[in-house]
Amino acid sequence: MAKQRQIKIEQRSALAAMQQLETRSDEELAGEQKYRAAAQAILGARAAEKYDAARAREHFRKAIAAARPQERMQLRRMADASLALAERRPDDLKQAVERLGQAPPSNRQ
Repeated sequence: MAKQRQIKIEQRSALAAMQQLETRSDEELAGEQKYRAAAQAILGARAAEKYDAARAREHFRKAIAAARPQERMQLRRMADASLALAERRPDDLKQAVERLGQAPPSNRQ
């Protein structure tokens, strides 16, 4: 009986790659090819922090288009939270953050 070889399959998702990509500059993220969805999502979040809703929406649109189907729902939730922040909609932001499974911002935030 032949001994079966163990094959280690490393299939890293874009969401798992986000932590490593967060330290990169905007220019490096814009040129990212392997984890394009994660890079675009980070760029979208950064644009949202600067209250630039139009740029954030465009980056998240690209991220969702580049993502695998299994990752799209999580990216949509991230986009909802980021766009609520960028458009200064506190009630929507609270709901979106709760859907992401995080603690909602306090009233003072």
